[in-house]
Amino acid sequence: SCIHDIEAGLKKYSGILIVDNRMLLCYNAADMYFGFSKFRETLKWLNRALEEQKRTMRTDIICQIKMHLLFTHYELKNMDLLPYLLISTQKYFLKQARKFEYELRVFSFFKRALRTGTGAELRALCAETAEEIRKLAEDPDEKRAMRHFDYLLWFESKSRSK
Repeated sequence: SCIHDIEAGLKKYSGILIVDNRMLLCYNAADMYFGFSKFRETLKWLNRALEEQKRTMRTDIICQIKMHLLFTHYELKNMDLLPYLLISTQKYFLKQARKFEYELRVFSFFKRALRTGTGAELRALCAETAEEIRKLAEDPDEKRAMRHFDYLLWFESKSRSK
């Protein structure tokens, strides 16, 4: 499979690959697992990507990984960990002087979702956030910043799930 090829390539070329490429390969593996709803594997690959963060200047990649971690822990129902992860992620983004509105909407969603619970109320919150993301995606800069994860699809699917 593609994941096994990534794993083999990382081992074989570990001394040759630059840190940014290793991070991106790990992120892409995580993204594939997320798409297959294999969230424990997703988490493993995201954490592996984050192991490289001290050796890179690519804060944009790190921010995407940290954002993806929020969604992964949410899917894993790690609700005890999520508030702390959310605060930590927000602080990191603030320190990096991130300026994308979609990030604020995602943070707001998680804050509200932690208080909302489940059922119709949560589906309504997802639908509301999906609409906000849809409007933000009309801005070319926001759309480009959102290219690594399909936020709209995720929120739309959660707004329809029972």
